[in-house]
Amino acid sequence: MNEFIQLQDQITKEFKTVDSANQANHFKSKFIGKNGILTELLNQLKHLDAESKKKHGYEINKLKNLVTSLYSSFNENLDQSESIQTDYSIPVYVNKGSLHPLTLAIKQIHEIMQNFGFMYELGPSVEDTYYNFDALNIDHNHPSRDAKETFFTANNVLRTHTTAVQIRALESQKYTNNFRVYSIGDVYRRDDDATHLPMFHQIEGFVIDEEASIATLKYFLLNFLRKFFENDNISIRLRPGYFPFTEPSVEVDVKFENGKWLEILGAGIIRKNILSSYGHKNGFAFGIGLERITMIKFGINNMRNFVTNDYPWLQNYSSRR
Repeated sequence: MNEFIQLQDQITKEFKTVDSANQANHFKSKFIGKNGILTELLNQLKHLDAESKKKHGYEINKLKNLVTSLYSSFNENLDQSESIQTDYSIPVYVNKGSLHPLTLAIKQIHEIMQNFGFMYELGPSVEDTYYNFDALNIDHNHPSRDAKETFFTANNVLRTHTTAVQIRALESQKYTNNFRVYSIGDVYRRDDDATHLPMFHQIEGFVIDEEASIATLKYFLLNFLRKFFENDNISIRLRPGYFPFTEPSVEVDVKFENGKWLEILGAGIIRKNILSSYGHKNGFAFGIGLERITMIKFGINNMRNFVTNDYPWLQNYSSRR
């Protein structure tokens, strides 16, 4: 593993020379860009045996996380530096604004998931029906394929869930055994009432691991929710559910101090036929409605409030984060 130790030293050394946004972008591209050093190493994993793939993949992903962390920390420090140097020639003060509740939630989720060792992936909002339906075991008679439920374009669909990102990530072969991936993105369904909008957001996450089970899934979800709600006293329970892409599947309820249970997300063990297509054996996945958990966190009782942009009470909360 000397190669990876040397790479870690190289990354740390080169980062110390970065002193501008352009240099930071070049630093990131050099290691994890399309033709980056770590990207090339990932592409070469296919030539290794299973055990070597596992070991090398783990080390490469650690280095990718290091590059991402250093790049993010530089940009955060750069933003703070630029704000300090700003010279306002006219000292006009207006009421201080605050970040939108969804922005606050997304920022927190990125922090939680990356601390848990997850890698972030994006996917297109306009999706191919193969990724949105076929690859996820959603048959042609499923209600979600009806035009009354879903927005179709000429040849594609406005994605109905971020689970399509799971297939794209598996198909890319960027990751070896024992890895974690998550995504946050917009999804679309023909719903419109106090608790639903035609466009909303989902958090998709999946873990590929030979030891993955309902027990490890429950343990992860409990820890994620406690960190998100900043409350170590909440409890969760799992009820049998059905999703075409997991088996067994569960609906997850959460209980706060008021003693009431509230359904909050769906999860399960990824179906074997989905994983086997990409050379994997076992894993679990979960999908969470971002608006739902944000409404709970901030005490919002109508989903339409997310588009009113009037949250004066968030100012203090925003300044603490």
